[in-house]
Amino acid sequence: MISVLSGVLFAGSTLIQYATPQDFAGLNLYHARWDAQAGGVMFDESVPGSKVGAIARGVIESPVIPVPSGFDHAISSWNASTPPGSYLTVYIRCRVNGVWTGWYCLGLWTMDNRPMLRTTFKKNDAFGMMDTETLKLKRKADAFRVRLQLESSDGKSYPNVR
Repeated sequence: MISVLSGVLFAGSTLIQYATPQDFAGLNLYHARWDAQAGGVMFDESVPGSKVGAIARGVIESPVIPVPSGFDHAISSWNASTPPGSYLTVYIRCRVNGVWTGWYCLGLWTMDNRPMLRTTFKKNDAFGMMDTETLKLKRKADAFRVRLQLESSDGKSYPNVR
């Protein structure tokens, strides 16, 4: 399922890149869809139940991404448009010694700080800690998953992830 991913080895680190429609095809999309005109994944308001009042949320979730060499730090980066009233929340979870961590929030992002300010989160637990936008694990993990939530506070403006 992840054979379409582009991987680049750089300075001893692994970069997993989603850059083409084929890369995004391996992701789980909930209330979200690939939009060729926008060149990215957008919220899909045509799906029943995707909106509750003015609140709308689409989810993009990666499959399990193995990292055979292991890792103890993770940083996520993205290209997104977030018109006023919309924002993007990015999460990661990792597999450490066969056990999955909870979801760590890497950040809430919006281009113009509306409807809320860009935010990073601190979290410290038995597996590791969030330090601004970097997850620092206490032990090496051998796999991870990423989740992006495309959110709208007004039900009219939606983020686009490219």
